Amino acid sequence: MPIAIERILVPVDFSAATAKAKEFADAFAKQFGAEVELLHVVERSPYEVYQERGFFQDVPLYYDMPKPPTGAREPRFLVKDVLEEMRTQLEKLTVPAAGVRYHVKALHGHPVEEILGEIQNYKPSLVVMATHGRTGLTYLMLGSVAERIVRLSPAPVLTLRAG
Repeated sequence: MPIAIERILVPVDFSAATAKAKEFADAFAKQFGAEVELLHVVERSPYEVYQERGFFQDVPLYYDMPKPPTGAREPRFLVKDVLEEMRTQLEKLTVPAAGVRYHVKALHGHPVEEILGEIQNYKPSLVVMATHGRTGLTYLMLGSVAERIVRLSPAPVLTLRAG
């Protein structure tokens, strides 16, 4: 039975490792005529978790960004503005690879939960993602999104190590 790859999901964190994963996804997409979805998850802040638990209900939810969106001067933005900016940044990644059909999506939440949810919704034939290769205390503190996706994904996952 021949392998059919129709949809490829690429979780994007805008790192060099993610650029490598996107290159692989583009190559598969060209070879199989597949479409590619680029997905970025804006992680929830501790403040949002407090709001979820009933604290600070009357305070608007902002997200601190290291670099303001295009044309903005204020370092704090509403989450909806951050998501829109992330979609814009994802769109910029679609230009270089001619001949590949792209979709972009920015979600807000816990990265593992959102990526697994998108796997359920998008039903990709393949997930291509980078792993940063953290070990030791860093791994214990931050965990590995890629490791959990590999373990829990119903779709095949190709991981590419940074470096």
